[in-house]
Amino acid sequence: MHRSKRVRMGATAPCEDVGGSAVGGGADHDTATSVTDSPPDSTQSLAPPTDAPLTVEVYRWYYERAFPAQWLGRWLSYGGGEAGDGGWRFRQREFSFTVGVDDPRWMRYLSYASAEELRRDLRERAPTKMDIGPVLNAAPRERHRVMAPMEVLERELLFDIDLDAYLDGMSLGGDAEAVRAQMQDDPVAACEQHWLYMEAAVLVLERALREEFGFRHVLWVFSGRRGVHAWVCDARARTLNREARTAIAHYLSVRVSGAAEHLAPHGQLHPFLTESYALLEPLMLRWLEQRPEVLADMAAVDALLRPCIDLDTRQLLLPLLCSSADGGKWAVRERWERAKHVLQRPHGGAGGGRREPRDPTALHRIVFHHLYPRLDVEVTKQTNHLLKAPFCVHPKTGRVCVPFRAADVQRFRPTHDAPHVQALLAGDRHAQRLLKRQVDVLAAFVSEMERQP
Repeated sequence: MHRSKRVRMGATAPCEDVGGSAVGGGADHDTATSVTDSPPDSTQSLAPPTDAPLTVEVYRWYYERAFPAQWLGRWLSYGGGEAGDGGWRFRQREFSFTVGVDDPRWMRYLSYASAEELRRDLRERAPTKMDIGPVLNAAPRERHRVMAPMEVLERELLFDIDLDAYLDGMSLGGDAEAVRAQMQDDPVAACEQHWLYMEAAVLVLERALREEFGFRHVLWVFSGRRGVHAWVCDARARTLNREARTAIAHYLSVRVSGAAEHLAPHGQLHPFLTESYALLEPLMLRWLEQRPEVLADMAAVDALLRPCIDLDTRQLLLPLLCSSADGGKWAVRERWERAKHVLQRPHGGAGGGRREPRDPTALHRIVFHHLYPRLDVEVTKQTNHLLKAPFCVHPKTGRVCVPFRAADVQRFRPTHDAPHVQALLAGDRHAQRLLKRQVDVLAAFVSEMERQP
């Protein structure tokens, strides 16, 4: 197989021991720690060492030298391993590749007898994108030999949250076109700047999936560009039908358009919303503190208050929250607490005085409108959806799609914690340590599933 001299020379520091299970290595988790993991400099981002394009040879190098194929295979076998009871799940799993840089082709219904066979095909085809589909009733590549129609047997319960869905909030108090341009020109930096939306999504969904539905095995993955994916891997989740997935998606969805009408202005919040609000309110304060321009602009504050259904409530809160109304006398948290205090007053004015607000849930509406997870419901509902594989390289950014622990979401920085494939190719030791650390996240996740399926 041909590989360019540039790629061979660039790989001065091999990545076999970055993840322990690098392609061709197949090492177990205990032997995957041969690289000393010194703490990275959190003030620096992993900029690619070169502006060279992502060629087929770059992808081939990555999938041959750094991609943790063995851990991917162990994960998707769900405790059985290639020779155990779960091996059929891997063999009957659908994969899809996008092959080619200049003239990409989409290849569906790929399947493999083992992780080693997947590794060889990745090396041979060097896909620019790899997606994972469901487990079918037969190996997808043998679909033409099977008399019965192909059916989905298992599929992880999936959640997809993308920064695109939050454009209205990101552009509040600023230039929407400038935000769109940043999202297009440098999506990873934009994702980091607005990571609070992803943090909110992870916190709310992680709690709900575990406490409301009793799921235990949730794998969170940075998409490599401007969003996050959740893979719920419990056996009970993998066998849910479309109706059950739809019900879960609707239960976890809060309408954010208009006035968030389903929040009753006088009634008690649903316990799920109460729990979610407790997680989101502190993030809302951070969101406002990070963006002082919002409260400094009367028009922006008016837009911030738009989810309130009662006009009198909005008019009452406007001067309390807008810093330009009082010369910036109060800090963000003080403004928020004053607004909460006002909303807790009994409704109705005395002696013909000013009416008190009709909407005591006004701040809840604001918080849910701006920070509640905006799910791509269709991704969650479908059993045959193809989703980008963890540890593949995003073709538009060159960043590796890395898993992270939900407990670490606040500290996760896309420009720093998602290594660039060019940095790995150049033998950057810091990038290698990062990749190893994130392979360890997957390894720990898989090991926990095997202990407590």
